[in-house]
Amino acid sequence: MRDSDVCVFLLHNGLPIHSLTFVFYEKMKRMALERQRETRVSERNQELIDIFNEWDSGQRGTLSTDELQHMMKFVFPPSLNDMFLTNLQQQQFLAEDLRYLTQRYRVEDAIDFEAFEVITRQLEVSMRDHQLRAAFAFFDTKGDGVIDREELYAGLAALEFPHQSDKDGHLKASKLSLLTDHLLALGDTSHHSTITYSSFGIVYDDIRAIQMRKKSKLDARDHTV
Repeated sequence: MRDSDVCVFLLHNGLPIHSLTFVFYEKMKRMALERQRETRVSERNQELIDIFNEWDSGQRGTLSTDELQHMMKFVFPPSLNDMFLTNLQQQQFLAEDLRYLTQRYRVEDAIDFEAFEVITRQLEVSMRDHQLRAAFAFFDTKGDGVIDREELYAGLAALEFPHQSDKDGHLKASKLSLLTDHLLALGDTSHHSTITYSSFGIVYDDIRAIQMRKKSKLDARDHTV
């Protein structure tokens, strides 16, 4: 059903005008999100083109396997702010996944941009999966494949976010409880008061966003001292 048809239906059935406003608001929000997604994809595509051209010093249109291996360390640099994977673990996963993908796509001596793009996209997926699995295991201390409220609360407390914290640098219990409830509601798609791995991604992204905001605030405070 088109948006105009929805509007006619709402008016015909005497529904309040704010229902029409909601329809258009939702449409505009969807359009804005789609534009943002397209912009991110376009920027990422250009970024990959620039990286490939930079490493293709001879302008051959191809990279050697050695060049590819060295380049991927820059495309996927170790994250100093990763709370769940060490730098060594990240590099080991990257080397293993890259070795598997070059064999899967039968890459031998020369890698053109198309192969480079496919491999990079696959690595983005696999590296995120490694991060998610490490983070999920951190919270799933009972090892039963789900994260309950007790585990989520304990994990957040163990991370010791100094975000909106008291003087000793720990998150206040009341704020920690609210954050736990927020994240649990975000990832509890089954309504069983637990978070499964399949729905953990959005929770992980929220935790990372909170961590990055906290780091920005701390950096800003350090620079003003």
